[in-house]
Amino acid sequence: MTAVIILALQLVGSPQGGTRTALRFEDFRVPTPIPERKDIATIASPDDWRETTDHIKQRIRDAAKDGPGFAGHYAVVKWTCGSNCAGMAITDVLTGAVYETPFMLVTGGVYVPPNEVISYRLDSSLLIIKGSVETPATESNGPWGTFYYRWNGRRLVLIRSVRGPRFMAPNSK
Repeated sequence: MTAVIILALQLVGSPQGGTRTALRFEDFRVPTPIPERKDIATIASPDDWRETTDHIKQRIRDAAKDGPGFAGHYAVVKWTCGSNCAGMAITDVLTGAVYETPFMLVTGGVYVPPNEVISYRLDSSLLIIKGSVETPATESNGPWGTFYYRWNGRRLVLIRSVRGPRFMAPNSK
């Protein structure tokens, strides 16, 4: 009986949604009708309390004008929130629509190289976060691990998470 349970967990993943194999960008291919942008889309951090939502969205649209870098015709627009920490939005470069993410911030802390915290490709709808995701429910020091999201054209949907050990999180006791 124990062998059957172990085999089942290896095939379908752990109760936290993780499995032994990582998801691959190639498994989530999308058409790429527009040439890829040459750089990462960024804006200055929207932390001025006087700045309106409409103004922030316009800055995000402006940053996305150089073309897509994600899921065919979308741009991931990032802003910094400190050392190895970023906020982001997704913009449809064809329509200018701006989409929020299910998390407020992501951080790799000192454990994940900055260029590996948020990973995505033009020809894939898969977006991978390595580190901590901070949601309205967690506010700060959210869960640590690798989080796999799939873009469905309107929002990121968490499809798998592989939680890291507690020692990964800063200030863990």
